Amino acid sequence: MNMREKIARAIAKSNRDYERNFDAYLIQADAALEAMREPTDEMVISAGTIISDNLSEIEKGYTAMIDAAREGK
Repeated sequence: MNMREKIARAIAKSNRDYERNFDAYLIQADAALEAMREPTDEMVISAGTIISDNLSEIEKGYTAMIDAAREGK
């Protein structure tokens, strides 16, 4: 199961609707991933202090991970 499907299943579960309307939950998962696509400055700084001094690279990596999730990877 890819991240997009995991998010859709979590939304369905929170609505107590496990499989009836799964395509609608995939659309909602896409909306959630789109909202998450660009990290906040605080997220980048927090991650950067742990991982690297190059904050623009942290942001690129984060965006690439969200894009991969949107593509169903």
